[in-house]
Amino acid sequence: MTDETRSFALETTLNEVRNACPDVQAAFLLDKEANIIARDEETSEAAIEQMSELLNVMLEKAEAIGGLEELVIEGSKSNIHLSSIEDMYLTLVAPKKADIENLQTIPRVLIPTVIKVLDNLPTSPRRPLPKIPFTKPETVEIEEPDEAADEVDNDVFEDEVVDHENEAASSTQLIVESYSGLWVRGDTVQISRQVTEAWEDALQGQEVELVEVETFSGRSDRFKVKLLEDSKMEGRIIRIPEKGCQTLKVKKGELVRVKPVTE
Repeated sequence: MTDETRSFALETTLNEVRNACPDVQAAFLLDKEANIIARDEETSEAAIEQMSELLNVMLEKAEAIGGLEELVIEGSKSNIHLSSIEDMYLTLVAPKKADIENLQTIPRVLIPTVIKVLDNLPTSPRRPLPKIPFTKPETVEIEEPDEAADEVDNDVFEDEVVDHENEAASSTQLIVESYSGLWVRGDTVQISRQVTEAWEDALQGQEVELVEVETFSGRSDRFKVKLLEDSKMEGRIIRIPEKGCQTLKVKKGELVRVKPVTE
């Protein structure tokens, strides 16, 4: 896998972190030498460079004593939070009053999962393009078009429009949270209103009552939809009953693809 592919995937992940955590003012990843690996699209390199000198000094001191797991640099209005993930440092800038533990929950799950998926992607060796012998083109007479062929098949055109509308409600990657209980329905998952409203907007107001959940290993199943009642879990979370997790063979913290069923 190329560094460009890895960097693009991590940048997309950081964008998702900012979408799910509005309190995050900046999100980027550094290597052990404080070099920028990836950043969210709203954070400029100039803004990171303003902090890089301070971060570089801190990381040098940390490496001298065996590295660090957590570091908080306090500012007048915001704090810089560093945490070690894999062989990188996740850096989040957030207001001083922000609940950093909740803000770090999603990236701590999402980033390692993305890296694991990237590392497991098969790589195919590049093959040289075959040489195609040149042949002189034959002269072809062009016939006048038939007037009947210019007529548009409205039924076919309408079908194509419908297909593009369905494509608008594409699958969304959500983090699994399993749950159980005496009155828990095994055929129903819980999803935040933020996600369902985005689907309904794409489907021109059509209510989403059924979704298909697909794992990265290819297993899938359909479930009824219920809105999340816990406001603390709003965002890129899907609560799946334990029975459903067993069927899909997924665990808490893993990523799944979820899309509305419009049949």
